[in-house]
Amino acid sequence: MKKILMFMAIVISMVSLSSCNSFEDKTKNSLENKAEDSFENKAKKQLHATMKEVARNPKTYKITNEKVIFSNDSMCTISFIGRGQNGFGGYSISRMEYTFIKERSDKGDKIGYRETLLNMENKYEDINSIEVAAGCADDGYLCDSDKKIYDKFIKKGMSKENAKAEFLYIRAIENYVNINGRRIGDYYWGYYHHHQLSISEDLSYPQTLF
Repeated sequence: MKKILMFMAIVISMVSLSSCNSFEDKTKNSLENKAEDSFENKAKKQLHATMKEVARNPKTYKITNEKVIFSNDSMCTISFIGRGQNGFGGYSISRMEYTFIKERSDKGDKIGYRETLLNMENKYEDINSIEVAAGCADDGYLCDSDKKIYDKFIKKGMSKENAKAEFLYIRAIENYVNINGRRIGDYYWGYYHHHQLSISEDLSYPQTLF
C-alpha cells in the first residue's frame, strides 16, 4: 500500500511539474511572439528592408550602431551608421535616422505605414531630426512653433511624456512631407526642398547617400 501511495505521489508530482513547465513554455512563447510582433521590431525589420532596397550595392551595405531614439505604438525612430559602396567604387559612411510611422485613421478601418529617412550629415536634416526634437523636448529647449505645439497638448491635460509623443509624431509627419518620406510599398520618395542633393531622374531616393 505504501509503495502504491508513493508511486501515485511521484506521478502526481511529475504531472504537476510537466504542467508548470508547459505553462512556462507557453508564457515564454507568447512573450516572444509579442516581442516579434511589436511595433519597434516591425520598424527594425522595415529599416533593413528599406536600406537593402535603396542602397546602390545592397551586398556591400552594412548597418551598424543602431539606436532606438523614440518608440511607442505609433512611431519608432532609429539612428544608425550606414556604410556602402558608392558610385565611384569607393565606400561612403553616413549617419542616418529612420522613422517608421503608423498612419492614424479617424475611422480606424485601415492601417497604413509610412517611413522617413534622413541623412544626419546634412545640417538641415539633422536639426529637423526626431533625435534633436526629442532632446529639446526632454531638456525644455523647445521654442517658437515647436513650443506652441508641445504646450497645446500640455494645456489639454496631457502628461509631459504624452505631449512629447504627440509633438514627435507631428515632427515625423512634417519630415515625411517636407524632407524625405514615402508610404511603405511605394517606390518614389519625396523631394528634397531645402537643400541641394543629387536626385536621380526618376525621383527615387538619392543614390549619393550610399
